[in-house]
Amino acid sequence: MKVKKISSFMSGDISAISPKPKTIKSLLSNECSNESNLTRKSITKILSSTNSSTIPCSSTDISFDLGKSVEITSKILEARIESDKSKEAGKKIKNEIKVKQESPTSKLTKIVKRKSYYEVCQRQKIRLQHTIKEIFAESNHFLRSLGLCISGIELNPIELDECDFQLKIRPPTSEAADKLGPNVNNLLFYKDKHSISDVAYDDLKKMCHLEIPSIFKLKQRRTEINSMFQIYENEMGVYVSLKDKLLLRLQNYYDNNQDEFLGEERTLHIKLGADGTNIGRNLKLLNFTFTIINEGAKAKTANGNYTIGIFEIENENYEAITKCLKELIDEFRDIEHITLNEKQINLVFYFAADWKMLAQSLGLQSANSKYPCIWCKCCKDEFYDIEKEWSITDVNKGCRTHEEHIRTINLNTKELKFGYYREPIFQDIIPISRYIIDMLHLYLRISDNLLNSLIKDCCEADNFDMSAISKFEITQYVHLDTLQNTLRSKCNIRLMFQWVPETRKLNWRDLVGPEKNRLFENLRLEDVIPERKDLVLLQKIWDDFYSIIKLVRNNELNSDDLKQRTRDWITDYLKIYPRTSVTPYMHAFVSHLHEFVFLYQDINAFNCQGLEKLNDISTNQYFKGTNKRSSALRQMMDKRNRMEYLASITFNPNN
Repeated sequence: MKVKKISSFMSGDISAISPKPKTIKSLLSNECSNESNLTRKSITKILSSTNSSTIPCSSTDISFDLGKSVEITSKILEARIESDKSKEAGKKIKNEIKVKQESPTSKLTKIVKRKSYYEVCQRQKIRLQHTIKEIFAESNHFLRSLGLCISGIELNPIELDECDFQLKIRPPTSEAADKLGPNVNNLLFYKDKHSISDVAYDDLKKMCHLEIPSIFKLKQRRTEINSMFQIYENEMGVYVSLKDKLLLRLQNYYDNNQDEFLGEERTLHIKLGADGTNIGRNLKLLNFTFTIINEGAKAKTANGNYTIGIFEIENENYEAITKCLKELIDEFRDIEHITLNEKQINLVFYFAADWKMLAQSLGLQSANSKYPCIWCKCCKDEFYDIEKEWSITDVNKGCRTHEEHIRTINLNTKELKFGYYREPIFQDIIPISRYIIDMLHLYLRISDNLLNSLIKDCCEADNFDMSAISKFEITQYVHLDTLQNTLRSKCNIRLMFQWVPETRKLNWRDLVGPEKNRLFENLRLEDVIPERKDLVLLQKIWDDFYSIIKLVRNNELNSDDLKQRTRDWITDYLKIYPRTSVTPYMHAFVSHLHEFVFLYQDINAFNCQGLEKLNDISTNQYFKGTNKRSSALRQMMDKRNRMEYLASITFNPNN
């Protein structure tokens, strides 16, 4: 509020008028500098002490009303004082707000006065976990400035509260090089696993401004790990020293399971495996690996299959396999035991593969020969006869022996007796009883036979004459069409039937393992061929086979129960199908599977599922590799060595 000037002049002496008349405000400011100290009494005293020459009056206002002037002036000053106080209070509030905004708010304020972590729902737990990570991320910025980083955080319930929590800082010594750089090791492992090129990694770091180690550091680490493994070459491919690789992997197993080596003697079981795989149309590779059966579940996976050699072959035959493994076999003969931390460890070797690889490794004829069985001398014409017992260890029950094998092939006769025709590749290092049947291929091949028989039954029910047909349309054949639609609707299997005019045969693809499981679990034969007379028995054959396979997978059958169940199954099978339809895998299923369970308990530890997965990985690594010329196999071998080594130090709980 503005203070109006009092411009009333006094009627007397005009010459005495000041050129710049003073206002009441100026008079008050001269008398007292602090307006807040003015009172009504002080204002009255000031105004009454002034003479007429000091306060001029106008010609109209001859008399000066002192009381009214004091009242107006006091109200003006009170209003101004109130305004000044409100302004000061507003400035104070703004400053407090500014200070609060400038001060960083801690993440801890978000979790104050909450329920216990164990009392909230899962969604709130996830939110709290993110909040906790953000809290420690703020601390990590400070730690990185000191050359440190948080590698792990353990949070305990409040009941286990400790006054002095433990702080552990590892020293930067050369012995802990693998433990100090988890980022480099992790990134190199996943870079190799997903086949990320150096250029792609470098662009990702630069363009996305990622705080990850440079490609230069990863190259250094890669070169350092590659130098740990000596890779040799022969005319077929590349390989590493079997003894050196065994020492490295067994030492790692020893470090992680020292409690198992407390006794005086310890035996480790090593399974060797080999399998060929097609890489595109023009390349076929042979993977030769080993697994440590003592590792349990890991031995059944691709990560548990440690690569010894990768070889390029044209055909998977005896000559090619012998050339590939020649140097390794010479080294293999001298490995009977190994020393770890001044303890002697006995090694027991096995060999597991599909039927073709087992026969080639043992120098036997193929599965369509007269004596195709890997373990006994049973003729294929006697596979149906369950009255005769055959064994893999008992000579009196027709088991094969290495001595008989060598003696037979040295005879100068044209007849190949009992299927012997070459010397075993592994010679006498591995006994025949340690050539283990693969449960995966046994399941796939017998289930293929059952499905093929069902399709043949559908063709017969539809009067499908392959010699007279000129054009094939699935809708013309009711049972085949019903089978195709049932597989698609109930089993989620797309099986297409294709007629090949050149061969005049009906073709279809083989089903993979998961599809076979859905086939046995969901297919009801009455939906496909309801008019069949022995339909109940046929359904029982399907159900019993799958039931036995599941029990063996879960290791829920002893050898005696398994022997009885398999014999009952083949008896039912022969009630429907002819004797000649019994295959070598069916013979092994009935005559030898229970013996393997008796000798080795969990037969699933020897399956080749991990090796089959490694074949898929080989295809991926080859096509995503940067070098597909002469050194492509060496590049693949380097990558597998690195991944096996990094997996052991990166995902090892003791590291």
